[in-house]
Amino acid sequence: MNFKNKFKRFSVILACLLAMTTSSQALSLSTGSQNWLRADLEALSRSKIIKTPISTWPVFWPAIEADLKNIEISLVPPKLRAALARVKLEATRSLQGNNIANLDIRLASKTTPLTQFEQNASIGDRLSLSLEKQFGKFEAHLRLNAEDDDRYTTMDGSYIGYRSAKNFVGVGKINHYWGNGQVQSLAMGNTAPPRNGLFWRSASASSFELPILRLLGPFSLSAFAEILDDERHIPDARLIGFSASFRPFTWVELSGRRLMQWGGEGRPETADNFMDLLIGGRDNCSTPDCKSDEPGNQIGALEVSFDIPQISSSVFIQYIGEDEANYFPSRGAFQYGLKHDIEIKQNLLSFFVEYSDTVVGRRNGDLMFNTLYNHGIYKSGYRFHQISLGAPTDNDSRRFSLGGSSVLRSGDRIRFLVDSADLNYESLDGVLSAHSLAPNGAEYRGVEAALKKSYGKFDLEFEFSYSNAVGGDIFGLDEGAGFSLDFQKSF
Repeated sequence: MNFKNKFKRFSVILACLLAMTTSSQALSLSTGSQNWLRADLEALSRSKIIKTPISTWPVFWPAIEADLKNIEISLVPPKLRAALARVKLEATRSLQGNNIANLDIRLASKTTPLTQFEQNASIGDRLSLSLEKQFGKFEAHLRLNAEDDDRYTTMDGSYIGYRSAKNFVGVGKINHYWGNGQVQSLAMGNTAPPRNGLFWRSASASSFELPILRLLGPFSLSAFAEILDDERHIPDARLIGFSASFRPFTWVELSGRRLMQWGGEGRPETADNFMDLLIGGRDNCSTPDCKSDEPGNQIGALEVSFDIPQISSSVFIQYIGEDEANYFPSRGAFQYGLKHDIEIKQNLLSFFVEYSDTVVGRRNGDLMFNTLYNHGIYKSGYRFHQISLGAPTDNDSRRFSLGGSSVLRSGDRIRFLVDSADLNYESLDGVLSAHSLAPNGAEYRGVEAALKKSYGKFDLEFEFSYSNAVGGDIFGLDEGAGFSLDFQKSF
């Protein structure tokens, strides 16, 4: 279906939804542009102004709002007051605003071969409309997308949720991003399209009431259960995830994540089998009889982030294990990162340096290729529509990134990224391996820069990118320069 036909279909659905929309929005989850919001929240977090763990996206606004109510503006450093004002405005817009709809139009001359936070794979021309509505404790975010590719019009990014005093439960198609990495997370990224499923978030970030648990400090808990695609080795497998982040001290955040593939066509889906999955330690059977009843494919991740408020910096380490040993993630890969805020002529610049390696066993010298996102039973691997659910670089790749963002005094927003990656590099020596992006291996180099300007309720974002690959083919790569224009309007 060409883009013209998709636009016609989209217009019909748009008219129907606009006719239905009458009330104000009140959303619990962040649904707008995330990049600059994330930079502001992290800058406030590094300075201990916001205490809620913020390594789980989308942001859960009720938890952030609780922190905002307790802020003494006189104690906020001058360089962070503009960031605080922007966060407060966005929180108010989401929880108490009166917007009816948002229209987003993106025109791009090339797709994105190697994605980062808030980017889906191969985004080209796109037309999106989002509508928000509240029904008492229920809320709905409906998003329609018409994209210039082979996919039909989608409702990716839509959900319906219910919020109580301590819990938020939703159903829909939203992406989850778990980790401190700015360009990617090894455990749970948002490169692949969202899946149909259920999700839950803790509605309070306050400390536990039990005295022994108060030592864990403010926390953030989340979980989801989704259905993977049917065009895979085991159709309709389930994807289940649990995430917990704690701040036992104001300067440290600890996170534990667990992701599981379970069930699907031809696989056991009994209650006992599911309990074996939850308990763990019963995977990797060697006999055929045992393998037929093996619970599933599991990935565990541990992450620690240290803040240094005196110099407005933070460092983090993420460890992901494809397997387990003694109920602890093993066969691991690592990600490291540094984030820092500096003030230049009263403009706050947040920049980062990040390195990740998805080769298993690099730390102990026992290299295991074709392992991290692959599995002997779930042979389609830890992927959706053949796109990695973790790092967009997929298996056996190294990535180094330097980037930053800033909101200028004029209100204009800028960001930049310099990217270097060795993708599936064992395949450069002729080794066959499964890889979603570079089946023959490649050396990737890229640079991106973007400027966003606001004109009342209109937002215009201009983006320039240049990339090339040496040594192999990359799916979706148009070598050379690309430009994109993103138009957003609130009604």
